[in-house]
Amino acid sequence: GDWSSDVCSSDLYYKSYESYSKRDYNESLRYLQEALVLDPTSVQIYIRLGSIYYALEKYDEAVTVWEKAYQMDPSNQQIKALLGLL
Repeated sequence: GDWSSDVCSSDLYYKSYESYSKRDYNESLRYLQEALVLDPTSVQIYIRLGSIYYALEKYDEAVTVWEKAYQMDPSNQQIKALLGLL
């Protein structure tokens, strides 16, 4: 995307992190879903999204988004480790 949308998506990503650390998972999810609209190819957003689903015990959704992240970046060690959790 263009520069302004990148700033926006990383902004939303940061807000989602703040919500996540306060255990407000639903708000965190909302921010990430908005960030994905702006930056649909961000592997980091998918990783975080999976982590929130995992925290919410929505394991099927977690696997789905982590597998999508893995397809986007098969050499990413973090994704491999996360998929190993399940």
